[in-house]
Amino acid sequence: MAGVDANGHFNIPEGTTTIVGRNPWGDGGGADSWAEWGVDKTTVRSVTIPASVTSIRGHAFVGCGSLAAVSIPTSVTSIGECAFQGCSSLAAVSISTSVTSIEPDAFEEFSACTTFFVHPSDARAAPPANVYKKP
Repeated sequence: MAGVDANGHFNIPEGTTTIVGRNPWGDGGGADSWAEWGVDKTTVRSVTIPASVTSIRGHAFVGCGSLAAVSIPTSVTSIGECAFQGCSSLAAVSISTSVTSIEPDAFEEFSACTTFFVHPSDARAAPPANVYKKP
């Protein structure tokens, strides 16, 4: 499996349906997608999430402090608790309206974010009040 490229980009493997992470306190146990993929997530600056992913579970991107931007595909319907917690370099987030559940603190502690974009349900519609920018 290919790892992180020279530019810090990682393609999450096709066929992945759920992205799972361990909480930073190590008391969650269970699976960790990043360990399965053999990827040091601290080196990831950008990521491609394939259309096969339907769920981003809790703590999935915790530790991705270099992650600068993420676009969540229309296949994703839920984002778990603290999924992107501590992604301090994350400057832009794009979420499709297919996401019907965002758990508490999913985007906690990502101080660099200046744009949070929620796509309109009709892709042909102009994006009126769905772009949130930090003052």
